[in-house]
Amino acid sequence: MKHLLHIFITVVCIAVVAGCADSAIALLDSLSPAINQADKATRMRYDLMLIKSRDKAYIEHRNDSMIAPVVEYFTGHSDPDLTPLALYYAGRVYSDLGDAPRALDYYQKAVNSLISNDNDRLRTYIYTQIGDLYYRQGLFEYALNANKKSLDLSYALNDTLF
Repeated sequence: MKHLLHIFITVVCIAVVAGCADSAIALLDSLSPAINQADKATRMRYDLMLIKSRDKAYIEHRNDSMIAPVVEYFTGHSDPDLTPLALYYAGRVYSDLGDAPRALDYYQKAVNSLISNDNDRLRTYIYTQIGDLYYRQGLFEYALNANKKSLDLSYALNDTLF
């Protein structure tokens, strides 16, 4: 059962990455009863993927009740892939809540937790969000610097459509 659940969550993650956010939310919601019986690691991965899929579907985050335990879990377990992702989505949540200082803090923690250049796409997203926050605060020089970093990373990734 545990392996089947991990496989199903992986399939859902692929659907999220492929841009099927609404379908991913429906799939994740259908897993909710089984997730309640799962171990903590699986529940935290599930919550992170649910937050991610809702964000990709442009569903505004209304509170931090779901992301706070996820961040606490992944920062305590130092997962090289999921820790930066959890910190990034904490930034997204606090950005939606209008708490720019806290969002910037989480974005900076996410950048600092990225170990290698393998995560340059996430680094690009982080700097884009940082630039957007600075722009909305009227800090245009900081916004320009963050967006330049994002653009430079995009070019390095040959992502000209970013």
